[in-house]
Amino acid sequence: MQKGEVRNPVRELVLGMVTCGFYALYWMFTAVNEVNAALGEERFNFMKEIGLSIVTCGLWGYYCLWRFSESVVEVQNKAGVQPAMDAPILFVTALFGLGPFFIQTGLNNAWENGQ
Repeated sequence: MQKGEVRNPVRELVLGMVTCGFYALYWMFTAVNEVNAALGEERFNFMKEIGLSIVTCGLWGYYCLWRFSESVVEVQNKAGVQPAMDAPILFVTALFGLGPFFIQTGLNNAWENGQ
Protein backbone atom coordinates (compact mmCIF):
# COMPACT_ATOMS: atom_id res chain seq x y z
CA MET A 1 0.00 0.00 0.00
CA GLN A 2 1.31 3.40 -0.95
CA LYS A 3 1.45 5.80 1.98
CA GLY A 4 0.61 9.48 1.94
CA GLU A 5 2.04 12.48 3.71
CA VAL A 6 1.52 12.85 7.46
CA ARG A 7 0.05 16.30 8.11
CA ASN A 8 -0.90 18.24 11.22
CA PRO A 9 -4.73 17.94 11.44
CA VAL A 10 -5.08 21.17 13.44
CA ARG A 11 -3.14 23.08 10.79
CA GLU A 12 -5.34 21.65 8.03
CA LEU A 13 -8.50 22.69 9.87
CA VAL A 14 -7.30 26.19 10.79
CA LEU A 15 -5.85 26.99 7.36
CA GLY A 16 -9.09 25.87 5.75
CA MET A 17 -11.03 28.30 7.95
CA VAL A 18 -8.60 31.21 7.65
CA THR A 19 -8.49 31.01 3.84
CA CYS A 20 -12.29 30.78 3.54
CA GLY A 21 -12.09 27.23 2.25
CA PHE A 22 -9.47 27.68 -0.47
CA TYR A 23 -6.81 25.74 1.44
CA ALA A 24 -9.45 23.12 2.28
CA LEU A 25 -9.93 22.56 -1.46
CA TYR A 26 -6.17 22.12 -1.91
CA TRP A 27 -6.06 19.76 1.07
CA MET A 28 -8.98 17.75 -0.32
CA PHE A 29 -7.21 17.50 -3.69
CA THR A 30 -4.11 16.03 -2.04
CA ALA A 31 -6.11 13.75 0.29
CA VAL A 32 -8.17 12.39 -2.61
CA ASN A 33 -5.01 11.59 -4.57
CA GLU A 34 -3.46 9.86 -1.55
CA VAL A 35 -6.59 7.77 -0.93
CA ASN A 36 -6.74 6.80 -4.61
CA ALA A 37 -3.09 5.72 -4.48
CA ALA A 38 -3.56 3.79 -1.23
CA LEU A 39 -6.56 1.93 -2.59
CA GLY A 40 -4.87 1.29 -5.92
CA GLU A 41 -7.70 2.67 -8.02
CA GLU A 42 -9.01 6.03 -9.14
CA ARG A 43 -12.11 6.11 -7.01
CA PHE A 44 -12.26 9.91 -7.00
CA ASN A 45 -11.53 12.46 -9.73
CA PHE A 46 -11.25 15.79 -7.96
CA MET A 47 -12.22 17.98 -10.92
CA LYS A 48 -15.22 15.79 -11.78
CA GLU A 49 -16.38 15.82 -8.15
CA ILE A 50 -16.11 19.63 -7.93
CA GLY A 51 -17.84 20.10 -11.28
CA LEU A 52 -20.73 17.83 -10.38
CA SER A 53 -21.03 19.54 -6.99
CA ILE A 54 -21.39 22.91 -8.69
CA VAL A 55 -23.94 21.63 -11.23
CA THR A 56 -26.06 19.95 -8.52
CA CYS A 57 -25.87 22.92 -6.13
CA GLY A 58 -23.80 20.94 -3.64
CA LEU A 59 -25.81 17.71 -3.51
CA TRP A 60 -23.11 15.71 -5.28
CA GLY A 61 -20.62 17.11 -2.76
CA TYR A 62 -22.50 15.47 0.10
CA TYR A 63 -22.57 12.16 -1.74
CA CYS A 64 -18.86 12.47 -2.53
CA LEU A 65 -18.11 13.28 1.11
CA TRP A 66 -20.00 10.16 2.17
CA ARG A 67 -18.00 8.01 -0.27
CA PHE A 68 -14.76 9.67 0.83
CA SER A 69 -15.54 8.98 4.49
CA GLU A 70 -16.07 5.31 3.65
CA SER A 71 -12.83 5.27 1.68
CA VAL A 72 -10.81 6.73 4.56
CA VAL A 73 -12.08 3.95 6.81
CA GLU A 74 -11.24 1.43 4.08
CA VAL A 75 -7.69 2.81 3.83
CA GLN A 76 -7.26 2.38 7.58
CA ASN A 77 -8.59 -1.20 7.43
CA LYS A 78 -6.33 -1.99 4.47
CA ALA A 79 -3.35 -0.62 6.44
CA GLY A 80 -4.23 -2.96 9.31
CA VAL A 81 -5.10 -0.25 11.84
CA GLN A 82 -8.31 0.14 13.81
CA PRO A 83 -10.30 3.12 12.45
CA ALA A 84 -10.83 5.79 15.09
CA MET A 85 -14.30 6.53 13.70
CA ASP A 86 -16.83 4.69 11.58
CA ALA A 87 -17.69 6.22 8.22
CA PRO A 88 -21.10 7.65 9.32
CA ILE A 89 -19.52 9.45 12.28
CA LEU A 90 -16.69 10.74 10.09
CA PHE A 91 -19.27 12.00 7.59
CA VAL A 92 -21.26 13.86 10.26
CA THR A 93 -18.15 15.53 11.69
CA ALA A 94 -17.30 16.65 8.15
CA LEU A 95 -20.78 18.15 7.77
CA PHE A 96 -20.07 20.31 10.81
CA GLY A 97 -16.82 21.59 9.29
CA LEU A 98 -14.46 19.34 11.23
CA GLY A 99 -13.78 17.00 8.33
CA PRO A 100 -10.20 18.08 7.61
CA PHE A 101 -9.22 17.42 11.23
CA PHE A 102 -10.79 13.98 11.63
CA ILE A 103 -10.14 12.76 8.08
CA GLN A 104 -6.47 13.77 8.29
CA THR A 105 -6.21 12.15 11.72
CA GLY A 106 -7.53 8.90 10.24
CA LEU A 107 -5.18 9.08 7.27
CA ASN A 108 -2.21 9.87 9.55
CA ASN A 109 -3.14 6.79 11.57
CA ALA A 110 -2.97 4.67 8.43
CA TRP A 111 0.26 6.25 7.16
CA GLU A 112 2.11 6.06 10.49
CA ASN A 113 0.88 2.78 11.93
CA GLY A 114 -0.02 0.81 8.82
CA GLN A 115 1.80 -2.16 7.45
